[in-house]
Amino acid sequence: MKKCSVGLFALGVLASCASPGIVYDAPVLPSSEAAAAIRNVSVDDFSGPAGFWYRGEFERMLSAAEFDGRPWFRVSTSRTSPMRVAGTYSGVITIADHQVREYIHTSSKCVEWDGLFDCERRIEIDELCFDETVRVNVRPRLIDARTRQVVFSKSYRSSASDRTCHDLPWRASDYGYRSRDEHDEYHGDRHDRVRRANDRYNYTHRYGGHHYRGPSDHLVRSALRQTLRRVRNDIAPYHRRVRAAFLMTDADPMVAADAKFVRAAEVARSDGHASCPIWQALAVDYPASVSAAHNSGVCAEVVSDFQQARAAYRRSFDLAQSSALEADDMLRVTESLQRLSENEIGHRTILDLVGQTEKQPSDKNL
Repeated sequence: MKKCSVGLFALGVLASCASPGIVYDAPVLPSSEAAAAIRNVSVDDFSGPAGFWYRGEFERMLSAAEFDGRPWFRVSTSRTSPMRVAGTYSGVITIADHQVREYIHTSSKCVEWDGLFDCERRIEIDELCFDETVRVNVRPRLIDARTRQVVFSKSYRSSASDRTCHDLPWRASDYGYRSRDEHDEYHGDRHDRVRRANDRYNYTHRYGGHHYRGPSDHLVRSALRQTLRRVRNDIAPYHRRVRAAFLMTDADPMVAADAKFVRAAEVARSDGHASCPIWQALAVDYPASVSAAHNSGVCAEVVSDFQQARAAYRRSFDLAQSSALEADDMLRVTESLQRLSENEIGHRTILDLVGQTEKQPSDKNL
């Protein structure tokens, strides 16, 4: 097998050394199969900061959740036709942490030019800046409409940061402020500085004082928005990109020297799908070939022919036990079996979840 070393141009080397294969979308089970099985849902209140906004975003996330091009959930809202729901989502939002760092940033600005690149006079400008960070915690939960039991409940944390700066019409150093440029941070009681600035100029109150009353709404929403994708993948199936790699060498010199094998390897480097008929023919011609059996399994796996793929991978694994297969190739054979098993379980479970939808309350029962 081709040996690869990673040097200065690591990414390029790895790309060139990757064994040819086929990339396809494999089904992935959500962490909560119970939540995924309840597909006729509604969304109730989320208490806490930005709760009303998050409820609307949560509804949109559920409505947009798709699998195999079809909506996974039917969401009952004020804008949809009435239906009997099987479960209701609600939740609690809390602020886990909120920090504001206030400082003065001093910069110079040219106000008089003596030429295109010749500044005649500069002035120093002070900016009052606030670095704000908020960490939020949201815990959505799903209540089964029939049993009134909690089916799903999980905590999600996220954070967001922002920086705002505003020009000051006065020199900050005249009132006890120190430039961040000189001291990195200046010290003292920040509330006292805010009070003095409010008393004399009303600038901190106008541009930054609201930060001390709580996190800004847009920052809380920005942090909450990041949780929606994680929630979606925990309650509904989705696809992930999977790469099934071919074995490009064979321990049997006769197989490796066959013109058909050489041709299959060449085609696989440019179009994995196009090489499949050749690999499948080689598996018939050389039933004792590890690579031919494995690669025919790859071709069956990517079209979800699990029975054929399992038989081919199992034959390849059994043959590999008594062949002089390289360690990397042996690892690839083992990984192919494991990957197929996970994909097959996911596929069957998702089919079961789709079947359970028929058992949920239907609109006819309204």
